Amino acid sequence: MAIHGSVGQFNEEIEDWTAYCERLVQYFTANDIEGPDEKRRAVLLSVCGVHIYQSVRSLVSPGKPTDQSFGDIVKLVNGVVKVISVMVMTAALIDVVIAVKVMALKMISVKVIVIAAIVTGELMNYVRVIAKTNIVSMVMQKLTLAEYDKLSNRLHSLN
Repeated sequence: MAIHGSVGQFNEEIEDWTAYCERLVQYFTANDIEGPDEKRRAVLLSVCGVHIYQSVRSLVSPGKPTDQSFGDIVKLVNGVVKVISVMVMTAALIDVVIAVKVMALKMISVKVIVIAAIVTGELMNYVRVIAKTNIVSMVMQKLTLAEYDKLSNRLHSLN
């Protein structure tokens, strides 16, 4: 029997599990692997890769992966992949929330510094310090238009 194509190990970085299974079914069709479920299961378990195989083995323990049907193995892995996907998305969402909070705190602290400088009359000293650290543009971007006008007027009155 001629073998048409190949199906490599599952790699979640370049393909999702559903697409992998679709390609595997196409491989079965191209190579006339039909009929007994054992053959399809054997191909899946031998090409899926170590991580998927170990996951299936852990999930069906104390049984063996060979005790499961092809369809049951696909469903088991699909469930695991969905849980991992939700966990990854949750972690990414937490990272975004933290980044937004940090950005908000930075914006608040810049505004507080500028307001304190205006109130205390030490604006020029703060501007010199800020200029030395190359964050003048950042400060100006974070100010509202009204705050910028106040700052500008204050600077002109000091000269």
